[in-house]
Amino acid sequence: MARAALAAGIRMVHVSTTAVYGPRAAGRGPVRENAPLGYRVDARDRYATSKIDAELRLRVFDGLDVAVIRPGLILGPGGRSTARLRALARGGVVPLIGRGDNRLPITHVASVVDAILRAAEVPEARGQAFQIAGDWPLTQRGLYLALAAGRRPPRFVPLPYPAALAAGLVAQIASAGHPLPWSRSAAALLGLDADFPADRARQVLG
Repeated sequence: MARAALAAGIRMVHVSTTAVYGPRAAGRGPVRENAPLGYRVDARDRYATSKIDAELRLRVFDGLDVAVIRPGLILGPGGRSTARLRALARGGVVPLIGRGDNRLPITHVASVVDAILRAAEVPEARGQAFQIAGDWPLTQRGLYLALAAGRRPPRFVPLPYPAALAAGLVAQIASAGHPLPWSRSAAALLGLDADFPADRARQVLG
């Protein structure tokens, strides 16, 4: 894709993820686009490592006009994550990772599509990465309550964050390359306090 875009002289928009930053604790402060990639990312976390690898590979194409979009947890009609989380919220019992009052980097699919289209057209987007996260100020607990709307509220069962990480590691080892129902990235995504300001997207992409 990068070689084709370079040869055609057109912009490439690469869709990455906030998972490239790694599991950053809230105490480290806001994570911005210039933060180093791969902080505490386990080599067996194929999702995060593949996204990091893709971004790094794009940097070797001298002269490539590329913009990078880094969405958070994408929700919306038809989304697999939406369906899984809704089924969990309406199943009666929900494991709550850590305190449960952590903010999530929730992004609606329409915001992601809008960002992609704008990144393809706005001249100033060349060579930049943009975080697209935080459409709603929902906590982990608040998300499940919202998805269970109209049903009996779920019963929350506390799950310590280290235990969720350990379960993710076991799933990664046992998956043998197959799609994962759980991973260390998923544990960090749901269990840590997310702070991925989208100021650059607002200022450059509008």
